[in-house]
Order: sequence, then C-alpha cells, then structure tokens
Amino acid sequence: MAKASLYIGNLPYSANEEHIVSHFAAFEPDNVRIVEGRGFAFVDIPGEKLESAIEQMNGSTLMGRRLNVSEARPREPRPREGGGFRGPGRPQQSGGDFGRGTGGNNFGDRDSGRTWHDGGGFERGGSDRGGYDRGGGRSGGRPGRGRRGEGREPRW
Repeated sequence: MAKASLYIGNLPYSANEEHIVSHFAAFEPDNVRIVEGRGFAFVDIPGEKLESAIEQMNGSTLMGRRLNVSEARPREPRPREGGGFRGPGRPQQSGGDFGRGTGGNNFGDRDSGRTWHDGGGFERGGSDRGGYDRGGGRSGGRPGRGRRGEGREPRW
C-alpha cells in the first residue's frame, strides 16, 4: 500500500497533532508533521484515499478556519543569494561598517571619497593606512592601499 502526502494550509496556530488526526480520521492519517508558527502541516494517508480526501476536506473548517487541502509537492530549490537589501532592478551594493557609500572606509567623506587621518589631514583615494580596518577585504567596500592596523590604536 503506497502512501501519499497531503498539504494542509490555513491551519490554526493552536492546532496540534491530535486535532489533525481526529479531523482526518476517516482517511487513516499517519505521520503528521506540523510546521510550527507557519500555519500548515503535512499528513501521510493511503494513496488510494488521496483524491477523496482532497475533495471532502478542502474547504472544511477546523477550529474556525477553512482549510486548504491539496496533494503535497516536493520542495523546489530556491536560488541562494547573498545578504543585504536589494530592491527591484538594483545591483547589490556593500559598504563599510557605517554604510558610507560604496567605499566603506573608516569614517570616510562619502561625497569626495576622502578619509580623515589624525595629523595627516585628508587623504585622497580612501585608504585605510594608519587606521583600523573598516570595510576592506571580504566584508565589503574597497580594500585599503596600506597595511591594515599599522600605526595607531583604535579610538573607542
């Protein structure tokens, strides 16, 4: 006897396994899997009862909610994308820790691409020379031209 899985949607969040088993008792439910906090579940039933279960139980009411019952389908793979916000039609951009444009330098001037260093004034090109690392390398932004961490201690 082959088993088939039912998808049960619009499930009340307070429903538990006993509620589902008693509601679908005529179809010999087995292996109830409730997805917590999402409002749906999966139930295995004998394959020959699949069509009649969908016809009779789709639209039925359980604890005041109308259920959506259909045959469960395999999960489709979703594309894996990196983190960060990406609006429609916009490329993903990454900035430094403080979101200062795309350069991601330490406290950089976002409009001119310059970075302030104690004793040296502004430095063009947004280098991290003499400062502590803010956004170079893998974490996003443009890597600095100098050695990271060279020179002074971070000011907290």
